[in-house]
Amino acid sequence: MRKKLLVVSVLVMVLTLGSAVMAADVTVMGVWGGAELEAFNKVLAAFEAKTGLDAEFEGTRDLPTVITTRLEAGNPPDVVALQGLGMIKDYASRGSLVDLRDVLDVD
Repeated sequence: MRKKLLVVSVLVMVLTLGSAVMAADVTVMGVWGGAELEAFNKVLAAFEAKTGLDAEFEGTRDLPTVITTRLEAGNPPDVVALQGLGMIKDYASRGSLVDLRDVLDVD
């Protein structure tokens, strides 16, 4: 139950960084590995089946550094699973976050 809640909570909090998610491919960045990554890959497979888009997961253990570098280089991932409210607040204050409701028809 806890893992399901974690996955749902993370999906609700996923925000886009940079470009809109309506490209032919979607890159998703996060810190998951092992069983968490296996569970998230199932989510990505369902997303691909429903949308027809290809989704690629990019894993990193140093999310803040990688995101900052990619933002500065102008090639951020489409979607990032940010860790905690502090990171969300930090990137929001920089103007780097885009609410998914602004780029996707959530219905």
